[in-house]
Amino acid sequence: MARCRPPCVEIITGTDREKWDYVRAVYYGDYESREINDPARMSDEAEIDAKFAEDYAVWSSIYPHVPLEKFMQWYYEYGTYQYGNLPDWKKDDHVGHCFAPCTYDSNASEARTRNLLGLASNEVLPARVPHGNYYMRTTNRGANRWGFECTYDNCPYYLANGRRYFYI
Repeated sequence: MARCRPPCVEIITGTDREKWDYVRAVYYGDYESREINDPARMSDEAEIDAKFAEDYAVWSSIYPHVPLEKFMQWYYEYGTYQYGNLPDWKKDDHVGHCFAPCTYDSNASEARTRNLLGLASNEVLPARVPHGNYYMRTTNRGANRWGFECTYDNCPYYLANGRRYFYI
């Protein structure tokens, strides 16, 4: 199934950039597999270099004791640099799991939305609106289909499709 949760990343040897590229490839595919003169690859490289610099700066200044691969896995799955610090201090002030914003929530990071929907960096993001304190909750859809379901009644996906957004 497209965009299923990837396996846990492994700790690898190599430069920090090689480690970062490895984790990115686990979640988004290998951009370097395209031809060197591919215009899409050339335009992506500047954006990717800037993203690496941003991610590396946060990791090296705050979390250098955490392997870079694990830090990036956390970022891609939860959409926050706050490694190991999910906002559970709001336990009684939300619906669903506060670590799981809906893909159609404007508060979810763009990287997380693209990852969960399988969108490339040049594809248009879907309509997203703030969901407030409504997050996705663990739900069963029968036949061992466990996943996360959006709880917000005004979610653009729900309004457009008549059913709640569900991610496995």
